[in-house]
Amino acid sequence: MEQDRSGSTDPLTQIREAFETLSPSQQRTAEFLLAHRLDALYLNTSQIAERVSVDRSTVVRTAQALEQSCNDRQLVAHPELVRLEGRIGV
Repeated sequence: MEQDRSGSTDPLTQIREAFETLSPSQQRTAEFLLAHRLDALYLNTSQIAERVSVDRSTVVRTAQALEQSCNDRQLVAHPELVRLEGRIGV
């Protein structure tokens, strides 16, 4: 698992590792986050949902599932995931 200088796990690695545990619509959302990671930081949940063709609640549940996956492994939240979570408004 890749870590940055602060010891946090890379958010892209976290998404990839949690991918198989996600529902199909959450996987589509995760794929969007991986493919458009910089754009995703500045989009709100409705904008991400529209681009992925899922409900806004799916985007929120995806963020929650990724956060839970990280917490289960007792990982420190990466600053960019925290920033994304703030944009999502979870």
